[in-house]
Amino acid sequence: MAVGIIILSGARQGERLEFDFAEFRAGGVRACQVFFDPQFDPGVSGREALFRLGDDGWCVKNAGGGELLVNDRVVRGSTRLRSGDVVRLSPSGPDFSFNLLARLSAPTASAASAAPLSTAPAKPDAGPGRDGDPPSARGAPRDPTRKQWAIALLVVGVLVAVLLAGGRAWRGGAVAVVPRSKATNNADGDKSPARPRKSGDGVPAKRVVPRTQTTVDDEEEATSPPPTAPQDPWDVARDELRACVFLLAVEEPKTQAQWPFATATAVGGETLLTSATVAVELARFRQRGWKPWAMNQKTGAKIEVIDQRVHVGFERARGQPELQIYADLGVLTVAAKCPQSADLASAAELDELDRGQPLACLGIGHDGQPLSRFQNYAPELARGKVFVITSLPPSPGGPRLLHVRMPLPVKVYGAPVVNEAGRVVGVFAESAPPPADQAGAELKLHYVPIIDLPLVRAWLDRRDDAWWLPPTVPPEPANETKPAAP
Repeated sequence: MAVGIIILSGARQGERLEFDFAEFRAGGVRACQVFFDPQFDPGVSGREALFRLGDDGWCVKNAGGGELLVNDRVVRGSTRLRSGDVVRLSPSGPDFSFNLLARLSAPTASAASAAPLSTAPAKPDAGPGRDGDPPSARGAPRDPTRKQWAIALLVVGVLVAVLLAGGRAWRGGAVAVVPRSKATNNADGDKSPARPRKSGDGVPAKRVVPRTQTTVDDEEEATSPPPTAPQDPWDVARDELRACVFLLAVEEPKTQAQWPFATATAVGGETLLTSATVAVELARFRQRGWKPWAMNQKTGAKIEVIDQRVHVGFERARGQPELQIYADLGVLTVAAKCPQSADLASAAELDELDRGQPLACLGIGHDGQPLSRFQNYAPELARGKVFVITSLPPSPGGPRLLHVRMPLPVKVYGAPVVNEAGRVVGVFAESAPPPADQAGAELKLHYVPIIDLPLVRAWLDRRDDAWWLPPTVPPEPANETKPAAP
């Protein structure tokens, strides 16, 4: 079976290889069919992965030193491979995707499939006979003119019969047609085709309509509804989640002006899911006497936020932003039950998250100006894909972070990121800064911590405050007069 390799990182990034082996090796050893020079990819030194095609498909095993990873999971023993899996030879790369390919040329049709239906061998054309016989006398195909005339006459006869029957029906008036599958029980209990009632039976006679109309029973439709195009699954997800996605705003106590701040999602009862960074900033405003609100445009709900908590991993990694982002998850408690809640992705769906998978973000973008009654704060749906997934030790099982590519509205921190089924897989934490030589470029790479499903469930089921802690609020910035983006 043909195999394709696309090198995703390292000195050979961008190269594409194709070959048709039942077994091959990739790594930093010269004997490997896919060789990475340790001089240019130092992490591959001593690494070697063995790929083998068996009866049940392709497998890979670690044949060298160090850890081998497939889709950011350590390979232990022989591991099954799927087309599209990403293999990482060391924590620093290189990475390449493993793809199954169709053969370059399709197999030619067999002689049996190309042969005519007749099993008798065709006779070769020997040319005119000695006696001057025509080709038909020597077994060649006969002139099909007579057969074609017979078919044409048959078709004409059928058409004439149909026209005559239609003329009789026209002269006789409208005819009520009853489907073959329908029958009515007569007085004797037997079943007979339904017939129009007469006015003498005590029931008004059926109205006679012109031949251009159709007579049907009240419970039947004259025509079947026109087929409708299948609805985009993302449109379905957006419509279902509009009642679950809330705009977070803070109210200044003196003027009672309300400033838009971030996004959160109702996930059950009085709980909203957002980012830990958003929860920290809300706690800061609560200390200043500002009142935080959660508002939903579709349902008209406006509920006060009365508590905020952050993931225990976020609190423990204070001062280490490169680690905090993996646990950048927060839960908010509101003063009343939310009208509707979003579904969280299952453990199986979270485990199956993979590079290239389509995802979408439902965020409520804003310009940072005070809200007015004319403000539109319906969530906007932005589509994208997973670029890569990274994780922290222990692996597998450690916290994971999605790197997604999608064009996001501004200031949608804490917004839910969902799969095609509309289930929440993570929340938007922050955007990657553009390269130094592209300052001011549109940001399309964003970081999304994957939800810690057991911990979220622990909070929803029993308000477990061992895993969700009150945030530590940094010192108040000087001259802070309005909400700032987290």
